[in-house]
Amino acid sequence: MSISTPLEARQIPRSKLSFEININSKINGLNSLADSTIASTLIAGEDIPALSLVYLDSAGLVKIANYSSFAAIGIVTQDLLEDDPVTLFFEGKLSSTAHGNAIGEKLFLTTGSPNYSDTLPSLTAGDLIQEVGYVIDSDTIYLDLSGPLRLE
Repeated sequence: MSISTPLEARQIPRSKLSFEININSKINGLNSLADSTIASTLIAGEDIPALSLVYLDSAGLVKIANYSSFAAIGIVTQDLLEDDPVTLFFEGKLSSTAHGNAIGEKLFLTTGSPNYSDTLPSLTAGDLIQEVGYVIDSDTIYLDLSGPLRLE
């Protein structure tokens, strides 16, 4: 997996970054999906609702991503308050009951809560288009972040 962002790892203060990698693959046949999750523990820079796509600001704090400014680098799975430790998920299956998106559809970074949808937002010059995953079923999404494209 590769993530294209202008942020380089050396910009993140070492005191705010520690990695926890969990890989749990379950393959039951050629057409099955592997359940694989890579996670990192960081600090919330603002209140963040569960299942929000997020980015790292210049201070290395986790904040809510949006298509008009900041590309997503991962997703959080629980409600967070500013200064809470954050477990950030980069890829894998996530339970999202009643997410309301069509099965099989691609998901894109938007605004709101949750800040992803199977419909592209109305975009203008300077906005980002970022595919963030797809819908597996009515209760599950698969997070698979692509590099963002900026509209000229």
